[in-house]
Amino acid sequence: MSQLDLSHPFANFLYAFGAARKLLERAQERGSLIEGIVLYVSMIDGLLRISIVLDKQLAGDPMGDIDDYIQQVTGGPKFTEKMIYTEARQRNLIDDDLRDEIIDLYNQRNAVIHRFFLEGMTYTSLEPLLDRYEVAYHRCYDLVNTL
Repeated sequence: MSQLDLSHPFANFLYAFGAARKLLERAQERGSLIEGIVLYVSMIDGLLRISIVLDKQLAGDPMGDIDDYIQQVTGGPKFTEKMIYTEARQRNLIDDDLRDEIIDLYNQRNAVIHRFFLEGMTYTSLEPLLDRYEVAYHRCYDLVNTL
């Protein structure tokens, strides 16, 4: 079997996405709630990026900017998570409810990462959040399958 060439941005993106899913499974097995939250945000972002690229291809849009969606190069174009959520909504890939849920989950992730001690959270209070992430993840996953 030959070695995967990760020098191409799309190959690297796909490999990293698969690795993130494996890491999430491991986090779930170990009860690593914060790691699970971080990985869910990344995977939802990745699924929406793939959805936008597929939608652009199906719409016949110029595809010169695919790499801009799947990598960030210092000094190059940058699509933040919130920009991806907005574009996915503008393209009618997701509805307002899913966009709002994803944004709320993203903001919750920020609270966990940046303000855990300041928000009065407990580790076990994160469990219901992970259930919401799982639902949003599957909705985004189904979107990619549909496209």
